[in-house]
Amino acid sequence: MTSRELLALRQAVRLHPANALKRLRYAADLGGAGLHAQSEREFRILIERNPRETGARCGLGHVLASEGRKGEAIAAEQRAIALGGRHGDFWAGVELQKLTAGH
Repeated sequence: MTSRELLALRQAVRLHPANALKRLRYAADLGGAGLHAQSEREFRILIERNPRETGARCGLGHVLASEGRKGEAIAAEQRAIALGGRHGDFWAGVELQKLTAGH
């Protein structure tokens, strides 16, 4: 992800703040770019707006794991699994297996 692409996503989020899919993509791409604090903030905004947003909980767990915050990451992934959802429970399960296996 280039800085130009991140800027375009940030602009899209600013123009459409209620669009969860745009914010989810932006948060994931921030995390992928190593901007963990910003990514965490965006995932938490999504969760605050929709506590049942499993994709955001999975993403948050991944970012927290990347920061070495294993306990918080496990809790986020477990919550995503408990909520179920379109695909969140599957990806949360994958991430949870990695975390509990020590990866």
